[in-house]
Amino acid sequence: MASPGTLLEWIEALPEAGRYVFTRADVDAVTDASAAAIKMTLYRLKKSGAIVSPKRDFFVVVPREYRAAGCPPASWFVDDLLRHLGRRY
Repeated sequence: MASPGTLLEWIEALPEAGRYVFTRADVDAVTDASAAAIKMTLYRLKKSGAIVSPKRDFFVVVPREYRAAGCPPASWFVDDLLRHLGRRY
């Protein structure tokens, strides 16, 4: 997956591509930033409500219209989350 610029721009572009989830492995694949820089970017995005992390190393992009609720509908990410966890349901 090619990065359009910064990690922030890549994350903001995900919903435009129809994706609302990403993992830390995805982030590592699209950026050559240091681990500290990645951690700080993710921290800032979580603090601003732009992303949530229901499980370690798994992130959900929160569109602006869902930020007051705290996350998008669960149906948008539950399948991906359980696949990430290696669980069937």
